[in-house]
Amino acid sequence: MKSIIIRCRVNHRHINRHVCHFVASLALLIFFGGISQGANAQVTAEAGVNQNVFSGDVVTMTGVATDTMNRTLTYSWAQTSPSTGPCSGIMRSGAIDNPVTTFTAPSDCVGDLVWVFSVFVDESALTAVANDAITITVAAPPPLRVDAGDPQTVTQGAMVTLNASATDSMNRPLWYFWSQTSPASGQPGGDISLPETAQTTAPVTITAPSDYLGEIVLQFAAAIRADITTRATDTVTITVQAPPPLTADAGE
Repeated sequence: MKSIIIRCRVNHRHINRHVCHFVASLALLIFFGGISQGANAQVTAEAGVNQNVFSGDVVTMTGVATDTMNRTLTYSWAQTSPSTGPCSGIMRSGAIDNPVTTFTAPSDCVGDLVWVFSVFVDESALTAVANDAITITVAAPPPLRVDAGDPQTVTQGAMVTLNASATDSMNRPLWYFWSQTSPASGQPGGDISLPETAQTTAPVTITAPSDYLGEIVLQFAAAIRADITTRATDTVTITVQAPPPLTADAGE
């Protein structure tokens, strides 16, 4: 253990014992502060680069630690911000041997939110400590965009394909559900047969109604779902032409 001896001799009339005590105290602070910094500098910690994610994402944080004495290190991750509210208390790992940890960004948090995580790297004897922080900025996922397709004009009894396209920047699995919005059930053309459950593919084939004298305009809605709360809807119209007028030829 190192020691230091400080002698302060008052040999000037403008230097009193209070000044001498101050200088001695400052020397001690610098000396022992330097020892403390040198010991802690033996271990370094890197929490990784800041990340931007969407709510619902699985976030991976990878800590990196070095020790000049090659001792066995342990790690812990703890959320430090925010400290209150529905987005606090997401994850606290405790002491672990692997510096890599994951958590799921909450899906019930709206807008851009920031979490700060710190990694504490502790030598098993707890004589060396280092830490670092990482900021995870979580944004609400962008809305789905769906296009139910272009309007179509068909003849009675024709086979018609309803096909929607959807885009999702998060590339999540999508589910498609078609429903008829017009005419109402029981009205001419209002009871088109459609799948009763959501499908993993968009195209659906229907048969245009027939045996009606006039033109019928059908409307269908394509509902796209990425999860329980994220949905998008668009509609398309199908015009079923009236049958051609009857003609008669009595002959000559």
